[in-house]
Amino acid sequence: MFSVDVLASDTEYLIPTQENVIYGMDHGSALLMDVYSPPEPNGYAVVFVMGTGFTAQGEYDDIPLKSLDTHLLEQNIFPNLMGETRQMFGPAYDAGFTVFSINHRLAPKFTWQYQLRDVQRAVQFIRHNAERFNIDEHWVGGMGHSSGASLITLLAVSDDVADTHAFDQINRESSRIQAVVPVSGLFDLLSAREQNTDNHAILSAYVGKVLTYQPADHPIFDMYRNASPISHIDADDPPMYFIHGQDDDDVSIAQSEYMHDVLLKAGVQSRYKSIKKANHVALSVNDQQRPMVEAVKWLESHTPK
Repeated sequence: MFSVDVLASDTEYLIPTQENVIYGMDHGSALLMDVYSPPEPNGYAVVFVMGTGFTAQGEYDDIPLKSLDTHLLEQNIFPNLMGETRQMFGPAYDAGFTVFSINHRLAPKFTWQYQLRDVQRAVQFIRHNAERFNIDEHWVGGMGHSSGASLITLLAVSDDVADTHAFDQINRESSRIQAVVPVSGLFDLLSAREQNTDNHAILSAYVGKVLTYQPADHPIFDMYRNASPISHIDADDPPMYFIHGQDDDDVSIAQSEYMHDVLLKAGVQSRYKSIKKANHVALSVNDQQRPMVEAVKWLESHTPK
């Protein structure tokens, strides 16, 4: 889903204040998140979903998704995403947001429905523990990169899964988020396949079905549509701020452009920023282009006054 370039620089990445917090269990396997609590919290939470092409090898030595960005920074192989050698969510942390970087289950073993449910569960867990984390349970923001941008956007346009009668009290909480920053995401899986054939295997694993030469009326097309955020838009969706590099060869910039346009037509607040000379991961190509700083200012403008 993404390519990386070698970058020689000193690392200044953020260290979690709480590591391996369990937000859910899958038959004995823990779903984990790392928490980054800023020194001067503003009382609001941001859920961050790192990109990994929706997939993982499923080996014991896999790098945890929640700390993949840190690993890539430590190894000097992750390009400079925001004008600094830190995680993409660094500006949110600087602004006082408490950041929750999550693991979620991955394909091919777990298809999109499981991945979405994990992100929903993470939001519910954060809300249920609002006092513990010193955040406002009524406002949770979202941020994601690449496949993480797709998932956080799918969360934003999906129905609330709160079950007021659930035995597990966490599942009684709302899974809705109040503002979203998707970066370099793909939102229409069918057009994404056409725009980059390298994505075929990844998307087949994510959906759980291989799309090859089926006729246009085959049910498999509806499966791909149902896994696409663009298929679930309605006027009640939260505001979104899309960021995409103009030279992105992994995920076409048309994905963010199209999603932005459809949201506006549906009456949803949406902003879109394209970055000149930026690819899928290297978005801050000079000191003047720091899109995540701008995006965080936008997030702040959507918090309760």
